[in-house]
Amino acid sequence: MKYSTLCLGTRRDAVTWEEGCQKLGMTCSVSIRLPKPSMKAMKSFFTSQGNWLYFGGHFSDYQFANGSPWHEDVLYNHAMYKRSLYNDAGVYFTSDDKTKIVVGLDSYNFRKYSKDFNLYTTAKVILWGGCNTLVDESRARKLMSLFNGTKIADLAPKRSIGKFIIQPPTVRTNSTEKPQFALEEPPIIPATSSAIYSTAMIGFRRMTDLGIVDNVLKGDKGFFAKVDNARMPHNEIVEAWLTAALDVYPNNSDMLSRFAAVDATGQQWVIENKKIKKGFSV
Repeated sequence: MKYSTLCLGTRRDAVTWEEGCQKLGMTCSVSIRLPKPSMKAMKSFFTSQGNWLYFGGHFSDYQFANGSPWHEDVLYNHAMYKRSLYNDAGVYFTSDDKTKIVVGLDSYNFRKYSKDFNLYTTAKVILWGGCNTLVDESRARKLMSLFNGTKIADLAPKRSIGKFIIQPPTVRTNSTEKPQFALEEPPIIPATSSAIYSTAMIGFRRMTDLGIVDNVLKGDKGFFAKVDNARMPHNEIVEAWLTAALDVYPNNSDMLSRFAAVDATGQQWVIENKKIKKGFSV
C-alpha cells in the first residue's frame, strides 16, 4: 500500500499524515508539500498510484488552492478586473470525470479512464484537509465519482484503462529523503459487496484549519492510533476518523460538528450531540 500527498503549503498536518501512513507500513508514492509546486510536480500526484490520498489547502467552489482562487476575472467593487495568475496553483474539480490542475497561466486536464490518471484505480482513502469538502450531497458525489475505483466491468477487455507501470522515483520537492520506487499493485476493489464506491472520504462539513487536522491525526487519541492497518475496511476507517474527533474534542460541540465522512456505500456520517449519526446518502 502507498500514500500520496498534495499539500499546497508547508503545513504541519501534512507531515503528521505522512508519518502516520509510514507507521502503518505504507510507502510514499508522491509527496508534494509546497505553496507553489511546479506543473510537473502537480501532474505527478495524479499519475501516482497512491492508495491513501491527502489534499491540503483551501477549498471553495470546487477549487482546491493555497490562498485565493485563481479565477482570471474577479468582481471587486462592482467592477471586473484581471488578477495575475502566475503565482497561483491549485486543483479545480470540474466534473464527475475530469479535474483540472492550474499553475499560473498553465493548466492541464486529467480525465477519468485516461492512461495518465492512475488515482481513480488505486484510491481507497481520501483525507480532505480543507473547509466544507463534505458539506452537501452534490459535492460529495462529484468527488466520490471522480475517484471511484476500478470495478469488474472496468477490467473487461472492451474497455482500456491503461496499464500499471513502475513509476519514476518518488517526487519530494522539499525533502532530502532518498527516492523510493512505487511497485506495481492491483487496483483497489471495494471491501464489501454492498460498496458502491471504492473510496472512503474523511474530512469536514464546515470550516477547519491545519491545526484541527493535525490535532485529530496525531497522539494516543488520534486517527492513526485507531487504525490497525492500511487495509482496514472502509467503514472502520470512517469510524476511526469520527471517534478520534470525539476523543480529541470531547467537550467542544462546535468543533465536533465540523467533522464528517462518507463511506464506500455513499453514506455520510456526522457528529451531533456527541454521537455519530447518518447524514445524507450519495
